[in-house]
Amino acid sequence: KRLIFTGDETINRFEDAWAAIPDRARGRRVPRSAMDPRWLRYDQAARYATYLERLFAAVGRERCLVVVFDDLVSDPAGQHRRILEFVGLDPMPVPALPKQRESQGVRYPWLQRLLKRPPKSVFPLLAGAELRRRLRKASGEGDRNGAAAGLFSLRKRILEWNKVDDPRRPIPISVQEEIRAEFKDEIDRLEALIDRDFGHWLQPRDGNSRLESP
Repeated sequence: KRLIFTGDETINRFEDAWAAIPDRARGRRVPRSAMDPRWLRYDQAARYATYLERLFAAVGRERCLVVVFDDLVSDPAGQHRRILEFVGLDPMPVPALPKQRESQGVRYPWLQRLLKRPPKSVFPLLAGAELRRRLRKASGEGDRNGAAAGLFSLRKRILEWNKVDDPRRPIPISVQEEIRAEFKDEIDRLEALIDRDFGHWLQPRDGNSRLESP
């Protein structure tokens, strides 16, 4: 959902995007608006064991602290304290941790892509603030003129109008089975790497669960 919102993904249903992985692995069906095609490889994103093995091999297991997001959600204060201790910082109050980037949909995906990932011909005018700062730094140009600033203000209003509530949609059980088969070995290795039981990650979920379209 986040990639649809940012204009990088053009397939609206997760099960269809999952089915498109073999094509995308071959460079096919990759939207022109995608900033990085690797973001669309949903079969690679959750290979935690593979990435941890590489990290441990590169820097040493003793120099790494693995924080599981489940724990951060259930015990933010405890995990905050644990991280500070690991990096050698003095204890401090737990900062406020409000929800960020809650799931949202868009009225018109094509409009979202146009404004979030604009074509090169209008990119300097429609790009977001961070990208504009990078462009100015690279080109040595000053800030935008008044007309361009007005256009960017209009862009922000259109993006706000284009937001809509997007109820969570459960992933079909058949697709959940495919995902479990894909990641079973990864999860087994992850359990061994950090001595943790993640069997619940492999359980099927109903429509009210957290295993839903990302």
